[in-house]
Amino acid sequence: MVKGDYLVGDPSASVAICTLADTDLPTELKAAGVLERAAIIGPIATENLGIERVVRNVVANPNIGFLVLCGRDSRGHRAGQAILALKANGVDGNQRIVGAQGPRPVLKNITGEEIEAFRQHVTVVDEIGTRDVSRLVDVIDACLARPNESKPTLPPKIHLSKLIEAQRLSNREWVHDPEGFFVVLLDREDRVIICEHYTLDGVLNEVIRGARAEDMANTVIRRGLLSRLDHAAYLGRELAKAEAALMLGLPYTQDKPLMGRRHLE
Repeated sequence: MVKGDYLVGDPSASVAICTLADTDLPTELKAAGVLERAAIIGPIATENLGIERVVRNVVANPNIGFLVLCGRDSRGHRAGQAILALKANGVDGNQRIVGAQGPRPVLKNITGEEIEAFRQHVTVVDEIGTRDVSRLVDVIDACLARPNESKPTLPPKIHLSKLIEAQRLSNREWVHDPEGFFVVLLDREDRVIICEHYTLDGVLNEVIRGARAEDMANTVIRRGLLSRLDHAAYLGRELAKAEAALMLGLPYTQDKPLMGRRHLE
């Protein structure tokens, strides 16, 4: 078995589960008891090396007859779509998966025998987009009720949104943006927000002024002063607070909640 980011269950089970780009789903399936009835559960990152690991791990275990694709497929790599294309069409003379839509669906590190064993003996169950654990339990039950290489009868697919409880980020988890950091201030006399950008070594790089948080944020993005989504979210929140404080005449301090007048009396 090729090393990777996956959970090993019952080697005698006939079902393998690939959660695609959904890295939290394996743990949720394990908590629901699915790992006890599946041979292996894990995500996949790319349409080349990732698929090679999946194929090799699946064909290495002759008990596995079903591969369930579930979870969110990556919009960039489209690994789930590539696996479906591999099953349906195979590869061309350059080892490129025929019909795959990802940028580099080329399988250079597995043999033609492994690819054909996968195509001939493994039934791929298309549950791409399914993140509901209860439905996936039903799908796995349907697979286990069928002999290998036969198509399972699946329950009707119903889209259910996934409810995620927001989690507070601790100071230890905060990662500095390599592009630098920001200091947000108010110029009440000119009624504008001031956003100072500093490099990581504390050198003032640029000063952006504006009256609207949206304009300030768009300017920061256009000028390439951000490289992390979490930092962008943080700056957007601070700029919105600064704009509200400017409009309402409230005190503003970066990283502190806004306080209404009644809190100051």
